[in-house]
Amino acid sequence: MKTLLKIFKYSVLLWIVTFFMGCEEDDALLLELDAAFTYTVNIDTGTVTFINISENAYKYEWSFGDGTSSTLFNPVKTFENGTYTVSLKAMNVAGASDTFESEITILIPEIASLPISFDGANTKYEAQVFGGVAFDIVDNPDPSGANPNTSKVGEITNSGSQWEGFYFDLGSPLDLSTLKTIKMLFWSDAPISILLKLEEGTSGNIETTANHRGAGWEEIMFTFNSAASYSRLTMFVDGPGTASGKFYIDDITQIETPPDPCKSETMQSLVGADFNLTFMEDPSASIIEDGADFSWIDNPDFDNGVNKSCKVGQITKLGNNPWDNNQIDLDSKLDFTSNTGLKIKVWSARANTEVRIKLEEIGNPSNSTEQFVTTSVTSAWEELMFPFTGADSGKFNKIVIFFDLNANNTDTYYFDDLVLYGTGSGVGPFDDGLLTNGDFENGGTAWSGNALNVQMDGGNSYNLADVTAAGNPFDVNLSQVVAIEQGKNYTLTFDASSDRNRTILAGIGLNQDPWTAATETVSLTTTTQTFTLNLSSADFGIANSRVLFDMGAELGVVVIDNVSLICTNCN
Repeated sequence: MKTLLKIFKYSVLLWIVTFFMGCEEDDALLLELDAAFTYTVNIDTGTVTFINISENAYKYEWSFGDGTSSTLFNPVKTFENGTYTVSLKAMNVAGASDTFESEITILIPEIASLPISFDGANTKYEAQVFGGVAFDIVDNPDPSGANPNTSKVGEITNSGSQWEGFYFDLGSPLDLSTLKTIKMLFWSDAPISILLKLEEGTSGNIETTANHRGAGWEEIMFTFNSAASYSRLTMFVDGPGTASGKFYIDDITQIETPPDPCKSETMQSLVGADFNLTFMEDPSASIIEDGADFSWIDNPDFDNGVNKSCKVGQITKLGNNPWDNNQIDLDSKLDFTSNTGLKIKVWSARANTEVRIKLEEIGNPSNSTEQFVTTSVTSAWEELMFPFTGADSGKFNKIVIFFDLNANNTDTYYFDDLVLYGTGSGVGPFDDGLLTNGDFENGGTAWSGNALNVQMDGGNSYNLADVTAAGNPFDVNLSQVVAIEQGKNYTLTFDASSDRNRTILAGIGLNQDPWTAATETVSLTTTTQTFTLNLSSADFGIANSRVLFDMGAELGVVVIDNVSLICTNCN
């Protein structure tokens, strides 16, 4: 029995020794395990292709540092911008493992979107050029004026061809629903016009121009009458013209449209033959308060096309009497022999407010005549007209103004530019500057256009150009030939309205090929507005030029009156 036990012990011991000697021999046959990888990156997309260079492994587990993983040999992974720690665990058949880690930074270049400063290290300012222009990103060559920073700017090199330009396909659409103005810094050493066009949008293409004075870096703005979104921003420096040379842009931003500055008055008269109450000066000494307080104040609402005056009159009814009024004593009696009547700009918080003007003789109130007109807009300026006749001339030297007669309220109203109107008005005869018949008093004389229709407006005695657009894009519907000097500055003023909200182009330009022009886009409403455009003939100007109004492709009625063109720096 003892002999059998001994034999059994030796057998077990031999098996154990044999087992461990066999394992050592197997381990000796396995090669060393080594986990490792390299990778390539597509910098435009953030896509990483991993290249597994592990040795002596048959199984792999990848962790990409963003919560995702893979068991592929050579995985492909697209990352967003950021820094990631990527690890690879490699395992052999015996269950042994090795891990390799590497930190990867992804920096996908951003496609330029507003604001554009040209200083973004990770932004692609890839302007697409056409027509002969060149575009580069350079150091600011002239840190001064409106752009004193030593930063990067966009360099535009015009070759001298017509309609050469460039565009940016924006990374994010430009939304005009609230912010409708594009502001930029622009450098030029000569006056020039810049056209900004928005394309690839949720509505049709739109464009407008801005003029540069030629004084180096200046801030210019482009305001659009649209609520659409656009993905392409296109610029033409001297679009239809042939200006060559280098220009620079910087800091293209989208802003809320700033209000226009108020317009200071230049004359005022209480003389009856030249009556013109503009509130250039405080007229309180000549105004009698009869149940209504009067104040000479800053215009509370000059951001509009009807009344941009800096100063206006304020009337606040006290509510004590139904006839609360204000009276203006004149220096002499009103002259209606060559004037049609009185006109006045008023502001009321309520539409359908009666405005009554009564003319009296000082000291003899029974010698009087009066008329009233009802307002049509709410909380906005509008111009009202009160026609009188030659029979009223030389009789009255007091003007009494009633707002909402017979209503015992305590409302506040504003008025401005109470003035004689007509051929002999106190503001003097209409000055059409370089034009002929700018007020259309002689019908369509000197004007041309494929939709010209001069007619009386509402029975009043002033004439208007009533233009019905033909529906053809770039169709100049109203123009007049006039001599333009090259390199000069011009001021174009006119009154305009439409039967609907719309835009037109207005400006000056050649009347022959290459049709170079300086124009601006003007937004019209059903209320008559006065527009003042400052234009430059930087690279055109001959006797065969013109002042022009272009209605584009949209049908409708546009009313234009009192067109004046004045050169501000001609000899």
